[in-house]
Amino acid sequence: MLAEAADPRRREVFAAARAAARGAVTPAALLAFLTGSNALLGSLSALPRPRPGTGHRYLL
Repeated sequence: MLAEAADPRRREVFAAARAAARGAVTPAALLAFLTGSNALLGSLSALPRPRPGTGHRYLL
C-alpha cells in the first residue's frame, strides 16, 4: 500500500488490476468453464477401454 500511494502512476496500475480481478470471474464465465469441463470429462469417459488382463494399458 505504501508503494501504491507513493507514485500516482502505480496507483492507477493497481486500481486497473483490482478492477480487472474483480470482474474476471463472472457467473457466465464460470458456467461456461464448468460446462466445458463436464463435456470434456464425458467425452474422455466414452473412449473405448481395453479389457483387464489383455496386457494393454488403460487410457485413464
